[in-house]
Order: sequence, then structure tokens, then C-alpha cells
Amino acid sequence: MKREGLTLIELMVALAIGTVLILIVGLIHTTALNLWSRGNDRVFLQEESSFIFTYLEKPIREASGASVEDEGKSLILTKESLEGNLGWVKRFYQDGNSLKYKVDAEDSEVLISGRLQSITFSHPAIDTSGKDVLGGVGIEMVLQKGKERFSFQKTAVMRNLGLS
Repeated sequence: MKREGLTLIELMVALAIGTVLILIVGLIHTTALNLWSRGNDRVFLQEESSFIFTYLEKPIREASGASVEDEGKSLILTKESLEGNLGWVKRFYQDGNSLKYKVDAEDSEVLISGRLQSITFSHPAIDTSGKDVLGGVGIEMVLQKGKERFSFQKTAVMRNLGLS
């Protein structure tokens, strides 16, 4: 007697193999999404740190004086005119997980919100050999988004140091 079709055991084996294959594909997909997300967060933090350094570098280069307060959490830059009058005062500081800045008596503006883990300003900055960088302002910053953490350390030099 010849039978057509599948037996119950053959169907159960096929279902088990199909289930295992679906689980493997699902696991690969989830892993790939997690890796992409972490890589995307890493690139975002690198771009944001580059933006912040560029944003900080311009007023540092223009400044004629700098001071660090609040154990390195606050940087105050001043620019004087050639006549010796005060041109502006800019203050950059950490407020919780945010980096803020204030120009003269204006309201504070937010540069980074929620991702700043720490920032430390130093003046004078110290180079890799341990020597002071004349007119240098050191910036050490740690940013975090999700599980990704990015830290960087750079130095910007005041071009107008002592000019008045």
C-alpha cells in the first residue's frame, strides 16, 4: 500500500528545523541591530565632541585671558580691546550632564544636553612631555550615549594672550 503525504513525525521534525532556523535568523538580526546602534552612537559622540571642541576653540583663540574655576568644571575667557577695555566675557561650565555657556550678562545657552559625563578645563595646559603650553587651555571631556562612552583631550592656544 502506497501512502501519499507526510506522516506526523515528519511534520514535527520539519517544524522543529524551521523553528531553529527562525530563531537563528532572529538572533543574527538582533545582534546586527545592536552592533549598528552602538556604532551609530560612537560616531555621533565623535562628531559631537569635534563640534564642541571647534566651538570652544574659536573664543579661546580670540581671548586675551583665561581662568579656570570650580575645580576645572568652569572656564572663563576674557577679551580686551587694544585700548584696554573689556570686550567680552565668556563662561563655559558643566551643569549636571550638560555643557552650558554664557556671554557677558546674557542668558545661558546649552551646548550639550544629557550626554556630558565630565569636563575638565586646565590653564595653563600641559603637553605630553609635562611642560606648560604658553597660552594653552586644556580640555578633557567624556561623553556618553547609551552604552557608548567617548573621551577626548585637546589643547587650544590663545593667540591674543596678554594683548591689551
